[in-house]
Amino acid sequence: MFITFILLANILLLVQPTATSAYRGHSNNEIRMMDECSDEPEIRAHLGQDDYMSLLDACVERR
Repeated sequence: MFITFILLANILLLVQPTATSAYRGHSNNEIRMMDECSDEPEIRAHLGQDDYMSLLDACVERR
């Protein structure tokens, strides 16, 4: 039973998405700017909406 649990836990660790997968293709500087932009009130108001990421991208481009 314990061995089965260990095997299942290892499989779950292998298939879980990495924390950096959301930021794939972005430099560290872009990620920092995205974090700063996400604190802006006009962008925060769109959190969870379809245009949130495009607003973040536009903010990063402005900077």
